[in-house]
Amino acid sequence: MEHLESLEYNIQQQIYDLNVMVKSYFLDKVGPNHTQYSTWPIYKIEELASQTKGSIRSGPFGSNLKHSEFTDEGIFVLGIDNAVQNTFAIGKERYISNEKYKELKRYTVYPNDVIITIMGTTGRSAVVPDTIGTTITTKHLATLTLNQNLCVSEYISYCIHSHPEILYQIQLKNKGAIMDGLNLGIIKNLQLHLPPISLQKQFKKVLKLKDSMLAKYREQLKEIQLLKQKVVNSHF
Repeated sequence: MEHLESLEYNIQQQIYDLNVMVKSYFLDKVGPNHTQYSTWPIYKIEELASQTKGSIRSGPFGSNLKHSEFTDEGIFVLGIDNAVQNTFAIGKERYISNEKYKELKRYTVYPNDVIITIMGTTGRSAVVPDTIGTTITTKHLATLTLNQNLCVSEYISYCIHSHPEILYQIQLKNKGAIMDGLNLGIIKNLQLHLPPISLQKQFKKVLKLKDSMLAKYREQLKEIQLLKQKVVNSHF
């Protein structure tokens, strides 16, 4: 058991170190530590959005989508669990019928959209993959459809949860509030210095490699946890 716990600790340390290295790369190569940072143009998030109606959206709210309307199959519905790790993950499977989707079509999520948690655990974000198919969100998420000629979704998503200046702006907006939260007004007005798109694309490659390595580490952790459970069960 001690050997398994040692392995588990080492993998968790590797995950921590990997995230630290990526954060360091971000700050130095595409963030505030870059020598040209002050010369990069400043944009609000709303200025980076696609010029299509509803490019920054959240919902459905209230009685538009009740818990009782979820089904076992149909149109997939994204929630907090899909973005809470700051990378897209398939969590709980929620669906609505095709008929219900017709009512809520304006909340459709598209590949490369950025989803942001605005209730519960707020400020986490992820990029919707190309393979997602037709889907909508719950009221717990905000969705950004971005102008891909200006910015790279993965870069903006990372900024939302890790850029020091973005985090500071969110903190200021929440100062004095009873509880931390995000809304479309806050998100639209967040500002950042935007690096050249070539640098954003390079950072996307770094994130892709990180996600690939994290997936392997998490799979190893699952295997270790299964082995630990077997060891525990063998003593009964």
